[in-house]
Amino acid sequence: MPDFIGRFENIETDRHHVTTRLGRPVSGLPVLNTTAGWQTTPEASKTARTAAATQPTMPNKALLRTQYAEDFKLGDYSSK
Repeated sequence: MPDFIGRFENIETDRHHVTTRLGRPVSGLPVLNTTAGWQTTPEASKTARTAAATQPTMPNKALLRTQYAEDFKLGDYSSK
């Protein structure tokens, strides 16, 4: 069983926690979505387009919620 489960909502704090526990150097995550220049690199733009194209449709979202109902409950995502 894992002794720590991080959450996307706390990604910076959780990443810091994990890297510290592993004895690894702590560094910040790269920021690509900024007001000064959203998705400024070609790689970041391609990644954003790919992510947008692969978002689940409404019927698939319902299927995912059904398939992973226990995970949504355990992660306290049931009302989101």
